[in-house]
Amino acid sequence: MKLAIFDYNGLLVNDLPVHEQAYVELAKRHGKSFSLDDLKQLMHTPTRKKVEWIIGSPDEEKIAAALKEKQDIYINLAKKGVLFPDTRTVIESLSQKYKLAIVSNSTRYQIVEVFPKELLEHFSVVMTYEDITKPKPAPDSILDVLTKLSLPNTEACYVGDELSDIKAGKAAQVLAIGVPSGYHSAEKLKAAGADVVIGSLSELEAVLEKH
Repeated sequence: MKLAIFDYNGLLVNDLPVHEQAYVELAKRHGKSFSLDDLKQLMHTPTRKKVEWIIGSPDEEKIAAALKEKQDIYINLAKKGVLFPDTRTVIESLSQKYKLAIVSNSTRYQIVEVFPKELLEHFSVVMTYEDITKPKPAPDSILDVLTKLSLPNTEACYVGDELSDIKAGKAAQVLAIGVPSGYHSAEKLKAAGADVVIGSLSELEAVLEKH
């Protein structure tokens, strides 16, 4: 194993509740309210669809403005600190033995503004919303990382907390590692096809040493 590719939201940063808060605040600003069930259903739809539903308009300019508004709300909340307790230690340790990369549907601006710069520097490749034409569960973004680093899929893993992460990893034929730190249980990640499911990132290094 030479490369560990990571999802970002809900894995390296505990920001899923922050995204929820940001959508609630955006909805309030646009005179819309919704239940907890509405919110849970909303969180599993594409970002653009979320915002379109909240503002109640398909107008591209209005959607773009609302996306920017939501992003600003999120960053202001997330800057208070959203790292999982073991993220820093794990990344610093792994970076001494493996190449690291991020594949995320977040915007580059969100990651740069929120994720500590000294940790981000450990990642050889960071692919974000702006770079990805076919989002997960399509394997394209993972395959792009392999191409950029000239590594075969047999030397890489993809680590994520979403079912789409596992499906993307399997489709890219890398080792798919699930972490139940987001919306999905270990059982659901296994059912999605995860090769390995670990309790937290702190267990990752031991898994990589076996592959």
